[in-house]
Amino acid sequence: MFKITEVPFRLKIEQDILALGTETRLKISFTRGGRLFSLEPEGSVGGLPDFYEHAISFLRKKNGFSPSVITFDPHPLFCCFSQAQEFKNIFFKNARLAPVFHHLAHVARFGLEKGSRTKFIGVAFDGTGYGVD
Repeated sequence: MFKITEVPFRLKIEQDILALGTETRLKISFTRGGRLFSLEPEGSVGGLPDFYEHAISFLRKKNGFSPSVITFDPHPLFCCFSQAQEFKNIFFKNARLAPVFHHLAHVARFGLEKGSRTKFIGVAFDGTGYGVD
């Protein structure tokens, strides 16, 4: 039902993190045991809210996943904004919510792949953005 792919990266991450994805792709990322993964559906799962619910259920039941941090885009019209709070309230009561603006997430992904000792300037231009974007 889902395809989980390990994503190579060079930073040490000690917390289990759930990162809810964009409005345009059925994809989430998560860290577990210091490793980074992406999760995508293999087949049809409906729209974004359905995908999120199925993916979270899959991670909880099949993998015992319980993040200490849930990241999401704080744009109030994005599905991940409301879903993050709902998942925290229903499934992950002890998780901390950590808003991450869309364009900062793009740049952070590059940093994860290159490692903490790499100096870079990140610029992301792929839409109108929101907030500090």
